[in-house]
Amino acid sequence: MIASISSWLGPFVDRWYECLQWASFIAVLGAGAVTGLTTYAGIRSNKEQSRQIADTNNRAAELSKEAADARLETERIKSLVSWRTLSSEQIKTLQDILSKHPSSVQFDTVANDPEAAYFSNLLSEGFKNWKGFSSSRTYVGAIFFGLIVNGDGDDLELVKKAFTSAGIHFSGEPVKVGSSAVGGFMGPESERPKVTVIIGSKPRPELNNLKP
Repeated sequence: MIASISSWLGPFVDRWYECLQWASFIAVLGAGAVTGLTTYAGIRSNKEQSRQIADTNNRAAELSKEAADARLETERIKSLVSWRTLSSEQIKTLQDILSKHPSSVQFDTVANDPEAAYFSNLLSEGFKNWKGFSSSRTYVGAIFFGLIVNGDGDDLELVKKAFTSAGIHFSGEPVKVGSSAVGGFMGPESERPKVTVIIGSKPRPELNNLKP
């Protein structure tokens, strides 16, 4: 009886084991697939994060460069439109050189130009040991820009040396104002200063200089 039952159940038991084996195999495959998908998703996510970080860094670099360019452009424009000035070091350089051989100087400043008048006052500080004369002049039919130094002899060369040492740009081309100038030195000819410094208007900025 038992033998007959065993022979009858045998095929079912074998099929059951076979089903269990297949189930185990499928479970292993499923686990492998899940692991694979998880790993793939992780790799893809890491790549996406890396790309986003790289994009962010590139954009930050671009913004930093734009900000630096903007600062440079601001300083460039400020230098073009700001008033001329002299540092304390430049004034001291003038005083140290010019005080060795005091003489006389005439500051002729173009009329109706507050910026030129301001710069003329700064220059006069460098000539504190010289006998200085200041005047506001109107030049009829002539427009002067920058600094022009006129005179002759050793006094003129000393002023040129002082300006050059102090890093002050000037022109040494002789200027004959003649009767076209209104104002200026009003004293006797015997007391006329040895050197004349014409303080013209600030040179106009070139439009090309406004470009980076």
